[in-house]
Amino acid sequence: MYLRPDRQKKELSLPQKVNKRLKNKKGLIPTGPFLWLEKNQVVIINFMMVIIVIAYFLSFFVIWQGAGLIIRAVNRISHRFDLSAFSVSFFVLGLLTSIPETFVGISSVVKRDPEIFVGNLLGGIIVIFLLIIPILAIVGNGIKLNHQMNTRNLLFTLIVVIAPFFLITDKKITLFEAVFLIALYAILIYLI
Repeated sequence: MYLRPDRQKKELSLPQKVNKRLKNKKGLIPTGPFLWLEKNQVVIINFMMVIIVIAYFLSFFVIWQGAGLIIRAVNRISHRFDLSAFSVSFFVLGLLTSIPETFVGISSVVKRDPEIFVGNLLGGIIVIFLLIIPILAIVGNGIKLNHQMNTRNLLFTLIVVIAPFFLITDKKITLFEAVFLIALYAILIYLI
């Protein structure tokens, strides 16, 4: 059925609809342009924010406790096999803490966006060496490492850590470069 233009329903815009619906309601709180919440909805939102903040700080506590368990386990393993805690943590913790980066890498390569993976790895190395270790040294009044590595092995370790920076200057990692990096890692394991 066709209505004359003067009898057709005029479509209201979203702000007009909201204002018309809420025109006579009391107890509403404006939370932004054209968005109103009833008082009990605001209470629920604030309660959820409190829950999220509590969960955030509880997760820090869980990570802190987990780190303590890992440190005790590494010390027990190193004493049991008569190895230094440095070498055990170098291999065991190095592999375990690399699991998240591995999954980020797999996901980014599958989605054909490997820049995320490379940025994550290189950024992580920079943060660990230039932020976390210096902060721990400041808080702990210096860091003394008790390890069995001589200066030559430490320099080789530094070369292994820096090698990916030099290999990505051409913005790609070839098959040869990948095999080269794995070989460097294998040599480092042998030396330590």
